[in-house]
Amino acid sequence: MKKYIFLLFFISIVSAEPIISNISISPQEPFLGDKITVNFNCLEENQTIQKVQVMFLSPIEIPNSSINLQKSNDYYFYLNLTYPYTGKYKFQIYCESDALTNNSTQTIFEFNVFNLSAYIEAIKPGKIYEEDEVKIFLRLKKNDIELNASSNINFQVLLDEKPVSFSTPIYFDLSKGWVLSFYSPLGEHKIKIIATIDNKNLEIEKSINVEKSIDIYFLNIDKTEVLPNDFISMKFFAKERDYKIDNSSLSIMLYFDSNSTPFNYSLSDSLEGTLIDIRFKAPDANIGDHTLKVKTKYKNREFQHETKIYYPLKIEGSFLGETGSLYNGKIKFKNNNFERLFSTNSSGYFFGTLPKGKYNIEIELKDYPNYPGIKLILNNTEINYFENLLKFDILKDINIDGLGIGGAYYIKPGIDFSDAYLEIVYDQRKIPNENNIIVYKCDDWNFVKNKCNTNLQEIEAYVDKDKNIAKIDIKDFSTFIIAYRKKLSLNLIQEKIKYNLKDTASVSGYIQDEDGNYIQDANVNIKILNTGIEGLTKTDKNGYFSQQFLVPEKEGIFKIEVKVSKDQFIEDIKSIEINVTKSRKLVLFIDDSFKVYSGENITLPLKIINTGQADISNFFVNISGLPQDFKIIINQDDEIKSGEEKDIPIQIFIPSYINQTNYLLKIQLNYDGNLAEKQILLSVEEKPKLKTMPTAKLIIPKIDSSVLYTFIICVSIIFIAYILKKNKPRKEKDNLLKQIKNEIIKNNLN
Repeated sequence: MKKYIFLLFFISIVSAEPIISNISISPQEPFLGDKITVNFNCLEENQTIQKVQVMFLSPIEIPNSSINLQKSNDYYFYLNLTYPYTGKYKFQIYCESDALTNNSTQTIFEFNVFNLSAYIEAIKPGKIYEEDEVKIFLRLKKNDIELNASSNINFQVLLDEKPVSFSTPIYFDLSKGWVLSFYSPLGEHKIKIIATIDNKNLEIEKSINVEKSIDIYFLNIDKTEVLPNDFISMKFFAKERDYKIDNSSLSIMLYFDSNSTPFNYSLSDSLEGTLIDIRFKAPDANIGDHTLKVKTKYKNREFQHETKIYYPLKIEGSFLGETGSLYNGKIKFKNNNFERLFSTNSSGYFFGTLPKGKYNIEIELKDYPNYPGIKLILNNTEINYFENLLKFDILKDINIDGLGIGGAYYIKPGIDFSDAYLEIVYDQRKIPNENNIIVYKCDDWNFVKNKCNTNLQEIEAYVDKDKNIAKIDIKDFSTFIIAYRKKLSLNLIQEKIKYNLKDTASVSGYIQDEDGNYIQDANVNIKILNTGIEGLTKTDKNGYFSQQFLVPEKEGIFKIEVKVSKDQFIEDIKSIEINVTKSRKLVLFIDDSFKVYSGENITLPLKIINTGQADISNFFVNISGLPQDFKIIINQDDEIKSGEEKDIPIQIFIPSYINQTNYLLKIQLNYDGNLAEKQILLSVEEKPKLKTMPTAKLIIPKIDSSVLYTFIICVSIIFIAYILKKNKPRKEKDNLLKQIKNEIIKNNLN
């Protein structure tokens, strides 16, 4: 029994298939441009839906991949009807489950898409005048079927986005369509018509122009700049619904600054209207602006028009410099669209007329071929009178210390302005390197002395090297100089390089400019770097300077920096080096001559004194001038301190065979690459021989002891006296050496 039940259950599962149901579309009656929502369901009892696909078949084909199918309780998707097709749309829904057999189904669903259209067939009248009733004939269609009065339709008309009231109830005319009537004010307007059909809005836009039924308007005036007694012509055009007017109904009045003025006029009719020509003579009036007012009346309508005319200033003058030079040039006055140019004639003068008012003024002055020129722009200048417009001069043959001049101008406007722009030309031949150009300003130029009474001010400028022009934005004027700074050239003279402590060094030299001129009163700053030693001096009329100073109180190589400067010159800096060391000097002291017997030896008492500032080691004493068989012993020493005195005895052994001979000896002292020498005379004499006495017996008489004692004492006294006398010169020499030594030590301490 259980087997049969299972079999029946299995058969029921296998034979089932998915069911597609509840297909709906919103809105139910879609139009082109709508966004529709399609809903449906797909179910299979006791099975899971594995795949759902939608595909549009006609009039367009849309694959499933382009449809964003979503699921909530039901399946749904959106579709924007942006396609240019109306009529029947057909799509297929495919549904698939996980059943073993009969696991899919599909169905086709159709819906209709409608289109609403509207167009304006005509607007009457073709040319609309004020007080005319405007009629708009409108056609409405649904899928090419015209909608008439039986349809549920509402209308609204907006004029410049504001609703209008209909002058006649809206109705449907078989030959004209829907008729919408209303009145419109003068001018151009944008009309928007909104037709509502079954809650669906259609909008149509159109423009209309409503003209005056009677119009009199200004055409032109033959001149606006006038002088007294000039004849002036003003033209107007009058029309009534694009036709000529009734001349008998026209009246005209003319006013000059609110005063009635006599005039004549003529009328010329044409198919389009009537031309009115008014002529009158300008009265005497002040310089400046004046108002012409024309009033016309026609069929209870009044028209008036105002025109500005002006009585101009007389412009005349010349560009005469402070030095009496006359310059050629031109002046341009600009104001909005107005522009007037005045140029100098062959005599250097300009003249003409100009309305009073506010102008931007452009002035160009030249002095070719002798010299460059300028361009000047003065903005927002008020011209109420014309006098002293500009003081201008080109400064020639000026000489400013430190500057090479490429151009110099005196510029002084005689009128007020808000801001200004200046272009000044320079002579390229006088500027070796245009990259070094500087523009200076002098607030007080002395024309008598041809120099600036104040310090020159460096100002910002853009240099156009292609046109040789310096461009400046500026608010005040005076004298402008285009120049470059000359460079000072310092030539140093160094007496020596090596110095000892406490020495006085000297630095000297001379200064020239680029042209080789010697520069007087240039500032010279001499500084030993990293020592704090510094000195200031100036050059004399020959450009020469000299400065002395004590060298640093320590050993080393020091750099001396010398900087020279003056006014606008470019400074020059050069340096030299000095080597400062402690002095190294040894002095030899020894007698000039010595005497010795052959076969004997002698010790020469050599003294060495260190009179320098440094301790000296590794000094060496050498003696020359003796034959090789002389034996010499020198007690050398290793070091001698500053101020120290040392004895260096020199022993010389004389051979016995030497006869009487004089030797000129040279004593040399070598130390630290230095050499000290001393020459002495050594006299070698033959040793005297003893005389032989005859052989005899010596008989010594008997002498009393007291007499013998007295004799011995006398001999001793004589011997002592002799010894003392002999040593006296040596002590004097020793004292002298000690005095020299003490003086050296004293100097080193100071």
